[in-house]
Amino acid sequence: MQRSMYVSAIATALLNLGHAQSDIGDVEDAVKNLTKAKEIYVALHGKNHRIVAATLNYLGYTYQQMGMVEKGKKQLERAVEIMEQYSPSHPGNKRWCYLCKP
Repeated sequence: MQRSMYVSAIATALLNLGHAQSDIGDVEDAVKNLTKAKEIYVALHGKNHRIVAATLNYLGYTYQQMGMVEKGKKQLERAVEIMEQYSPSHPGNKRWCYLCKP
């Protein structure tokens, strides 16, 4: 397995773990794991990739659960900014197309 595929698999595991932790209220650990996943994804794909937006979405939700509404809002707004860069017809945007500019 190539190193980038291995690192990407770690980021995916961290993303999934952070999402699960957020769902059960373990928000501090969720933020740690989601932040690690985001850092890996940015290093692999750049700061404007769909997977970075998805991770920011989970981070934003988790921050809101913690009562950090403004910080959460900023993460969510950044996720929308990233997704607006993609065409609604892009295969990865099937669930996001209502947010994309025509």
